[in-house]
Amino acid sequence: MLQKKCIVFILVFAAATMAFAEQGYVKSKQAFLWAEPNFQAEKTGVLQQGQVVEIKQSQRGWSFVSHDQLQGWTMQMMLGDKPVTAVSTEEKQAREEFAKRARIRPSSYATTAAARGLREKKDEFSSGLKCDYDALTKMESMQVDDQTAIEFIKKVQLHDKTDEID
Repeated sequence: MLQKKCIVFILVFAAATMAFAEQGYVKSKQAFLWAEPNFQAEKTGVLQQGQVVEIKQSQRGWSFVSHDQLQGWTMQMMLGDKPVTAVSTEEKQAREEFAKRARIRPSSYATTAAARGLREKKDEFSSGLKCDYDALTKMESMQVDDQTAIEFIKKVQLHDKTDEID
């Protein structure tokens, strides 16, 4: 009789535990699973974006999850409580356009700044600083061939090595 009560208790406890298990969704493109809640542990699998997981336990930024036959620890930030929605074509195009601009913008500014150089703001540049603008202009106009540059680098490296010895 005691044995039957123990079995019933275990079944009720297991059912209650499963009832409190939380459902989540993989929101990152991939979510690695680890045997333990740390990055040094063995990887046990990979979940894909949108897959439904059962969150069995959570601690210190990690969640123990299962999906089909896979189970393991993953970072909580890889999971969400809502399904991942498909990205509309318009949104995808807007993101691509934004990404293009983000890559072009710094190079456009750099090119424009280089083309204008310091010549445009000579007075502004030299008024607050004690520097020789003419010498700077002359230095910018100098051409250095590859062989001269290589010899200079070798001399600097040799000089650095002798400083280390002293």
